[in-house]
Order: sequence, then C-alpha cells, then structure tokens
Amino acid sequence: MSRWIFMAVVFILLPLTMLIFGLWFRIRPPGRPRDKDQERFWQFAQSRLARTWLILGGPMLAISTVVFLLVRGQSQSVIMAVGIALNTLQTLVLFASSLPTEISLRRHFDEEGRPRGKASGE
Repeated sequence: MSRWIFMAVVFILLPLTMLIFGLWFRIRPPGRPRDKDQERFWQFAQSRLARTWLILGGPMLAISTVVFLLVRGQSQSVIMAVGIALNTLQTLVLFASSLPTEISLRRHFDEEGRPRGKASGE
C-alpha cells in the first residue's frame, strides 16, 4: 500500500506543480527584469506562461489521476512502468509549454524587446 501511495504522489506531482506555479505566477510574477526597458516584455512572458500552465495543469492532473486509479491493484512492475511513462510525458509537456510563450513573444515583440507595430522613436 505504501508503494501505491508513493506512486500516487509521483503521478500527480508535476501537474499539481504546474497548477500551483501557474496560479502563483499569475498572481505574483517572479521578480523584475534588470533592464526596465524590458518590463512589458517580462510581464507579457510571465503572464503567458502562467496561462499556459493553468490550461495544461488541470487536464494533466485529471488524466494522471485516472491513469493512477486504473493501475491500482496491478503488479509493482506495471505500476512502475506506467509511472515512468506518465512522468516522462508530463515532463515533455512541461518543457513544451514554453513554446506557445516563445511564439507569442515573437509575434508581439521585436528582437530588442520592443512591442511590434510601434515606431522606435515612440
């Protein structure tokens, strides 16, 4: 039973972390950029990442919980194999979640971190 509880924690740890940090970053973004000219860029990036984590974290938590409940009562090797596969998938989703933020940043800001569509003198 203790292994099952341990695996339950492992299954839900990453999605729960994404939800918690998504909420945290939405309410209170991390730090401030060193360069004040980059303030809007920084705020935009933090807001977009928080939104992505909130969108992905909930479904990942639900799927992980369902998968976890489906392997309940299975052999230890089955639980471990499913746990490793699920954790690998969750980690890939975590890293891939930065891609929408990067795409949005490139759409809304130039290479210097200035909002697109505005003259450089403004």
